[in-house]
Amino acid sequence: MRVFADEGPQMRLLIEDCKLMIEERRPGLEEGSRSRLIDYTGRLLEVFPAVPLPRTTHPTLSTSLVEPLTERELEVLCLIAEGLKYEEIAGRLYISLNTVRTYVKSIYSKLNVNNRTRAIALARQMKLI
Repeated sequence: MRVFADEGPQMRLLIEDCKLMIEERRPGLEEGSRSRLIDYTGRLLEVFPAVPLPRTTHPTLSTSLVEPLTERELEVLCLIAEGLKYEEIAGRLYISLNTVRTYVKSIYSKLNVNNRTRAIALARQMKLI
C-alpha cells in the first residue's frame, strides 16, 4: 500500500476514480469481485493523508464554477452518474444522441474534466449531484 501512497495526491485521485467506477456497478464485474475491490480501494485510500489537495495540484476542486451548469446539463450529469449510456440518456430525455454529446462536452468543459468518472467524482464533491 505504501507504494501507492508514496505517489502522492495524483495517485489518490486515480484510486478515488477507480473506486467510483467500481461502485457504479458497471457490467462485467461479478459481485464478489466488486465487493473485494471496493474494500481494497477503501483501504488504499486510508493510507493517504486526510488533507485536502492544494488548488495547484487539482484546479477543479474549487467550490464554485466560473460558468454554472444549466438545469439540463445537471439532468444529463445525474443520468451519467446513474450509469446510463448516451443512447439511454437520449431516449429518457427525448433528445438526439448528438444533443447528449453536446451537453456532455459542455459539462466536461465547465467542470474542467475529460471523462465521466472525473465528472461524477467532482460533481459529487461539489454537491451538484
